[in-house]
Amino acid sequence: MNELRGWAGRLTLPAGLWPSREEWVGLPAATRATMLALFGWCILVGAVVLSAIIAIQIAAAGGAAPPANAVQAKAQSAAADDAILDRPLFVRSRQAAVAIPARLPPPPPPLVTTDSGVTLSGIFINGGIAKAFVTTAQNPAGVWLTPGEVAGGWRLVAVRPGEAEMQGGGGHIILPFAAGAGRR
Repeated sequence: MNELRGWAGRLTLPAGLWPSREEWVGLPAATRATMLALFGWCILVGAVVLSAIIAIQIAAAGGAAPPANAVQAKAQSAAADDAILDRPLFVRSRQAAVAIPARLPPPPPPLVTTDSGVTLSGIFINGGIAKAFVTTAQNPAGVWLTPGEVAGGWRLVAVRPGEAEMQGGGGHIILPFAAGAGRR
C-alpha cells in the first residue's frame, strides 16, 4: 500500500496545473462537465491505443507457423507468384478471362406498312437544305423529314415549294401544303 501511495504522489500534478477543490466547486456546472468529459475521452483514447499496440504485438509474436521444410516453402511461394501474375493488380476486372460469344447477326428491319393518313404540315427550304414536316397515324405529333427518310411507310423523295413528293407501298403521292393542315 505504501508503494501505491508513493506512485500516486509521483503522479500528482503541481498545484498550479490542477485546480484546487475550492476552484473546482466555483466553476460553472457546464465547465466542470466539459472538463470531466474531456478527461474521460483522453483516458478512453489512451486505452484504445494501448490495446491496439498490444494486439499488434501479440499478432506479430504468434504469426503463421513456418513450413516443414524449405522445398514446401518454395512451392508455396511459386504458387502465390503464379496466382498474382494470372490476375494483374491494375486490371479493371481481376477475374479470369471469359470467352466472348460470337456476335449474332442484326435483327431484320421491322415490317412497315404504308399509312394512307399522311399529311404535309410544314415545309422548310433554305439553300441546299429542304425538309418536310409530316404527320401520320403512327406519329400524330409529326416529324421533320429530309429526302430519303421514312415516316409511316412513306419515303420522302423531294421537297418543293408548296408540296412534297413521297413514295411507298408501290405508290407515289404528291402532298400539297395547305396552311393550317396540321392543326386540329
